[in-house]
Amino acid sequence: MAFRTAVLTAMLWAFSLSACGGGAGPVPPGGGPPPGASIHIRMAIDKGGTTANPVYAVTGVLLRGTSTLVADATVAVNGVAIPYLGMVQQYQHLTAPIHVAGNTFNLTIQLDGVTYSATADEYAIVSSFTGPAPGSIIAAASNTFSWSPTFPSGRLSGYRFKVICFQQLGMGYPPPGTPLHPVGVASDTVPAGTFTAGLQYAAQIMPVQEIPIAGATSGSALSVLDSTNSINQISIFTAQ
Repeated sequence: MAFRTAVLTAMLWAFSLSACGGGAGPVPPGGGPPPGASIHIRMAIDKGGTTANPVYAVTGVLLRGTSTLVADATVAVNGVAIPYLGMVQQYQHLTAPIHVAGNTFNLTIQLDGVTYSATADEYAIVSSFTGPAPGSIIAAASNTFSWSPTFPSGRLSGYRFKVICFQQLGMGYPPPGTPLHPVGVASDTVPAGTFTAGLQYAAQIMPVQEIPIAGATSGSALSVLDSTNSINQISIFTAQ
């Protein structure tokens, strides 16, 4: 459960490229933007499994220019190679451990003779919903969700809060592109009209680090998440 959550969360995060447009495709032979064109990088590391036996899902997308996927970069985290998988059109590594002493993640990307790098902190955090309680039946009108975080040391950027509906694919709150909750904010009010009576929903709160990648285009980042405590981070409820 925790490993599957880590994989899905990291993949969704890596595909957060709304600012870069769609229609991305592999670099065609002799075509596409030339080497040295602006590079956009979105990499995500999600720690899953258990505290004693962690599993790290690393996923990422590189774009040359605004829409051309890069498939020939050399990507590594803590010296572990992150290969490009053509089937899913992203860099992906889901099995071997990448933890090193010092609790840090060191990302390096080599492309066109340039090395891009970023360093982030690993952390363990427990964020539990304090309301509504898991399994609750709540009113379909607006509701406030609150959580009790344990703040980690290091560079926590904020919290990502989201709600999805099991019976309505594509239903989600808040909309894509919503900024992170600041570290000191531990609640969110869902607008009236978001929930439909009789349907089941899941709310999730996720601590996030977003480390900018120097030399890449604006918005490029290494994102670090933690799904080790995914059971505490997810609250399932039904609207009425």
